[in-house]
Amino acid sequence: IKDAFKLKEVLVEFRSKSLDYIVACILCFVVICIVVVALIFLVVLTSLFVRYMALIPILVVNTLLGSILNVIMLGLFFYIECVFSVYLYLIIFGLFGRVYAQSQSNK
Repeated sequence: IKDAFKLKEVLVEFRSKSLDYIVACILCFVVICIVVVALIFLVVLTSLFVRYMALIPILVVNTLLGSILNVIMLGLFFYIECVFSVYLYLIIFGLFGRVYAQSQSNK
């Protein structure tokens, strides 16, 4: 009877650990997906942005003002991209944290 109880404890412990590992694997997969999507998003937007940015120096006849404008616009663009990524990460980690906390409290 004692052995049966011991076996049950070991199984319960194993199940909780395997659940933790599964959650960790899912989190890693999601983070990798987000990074890939963010990189694709960054590359696509950057290529579009650079294509249209090439028109501005032509309009400003490639003066110092044109290059300063380019730097400011690119800086703004990267700032917006970073903020967007951070918010995305916060939302997803918040959701997963809530799900994980719920699964822990159910034990």
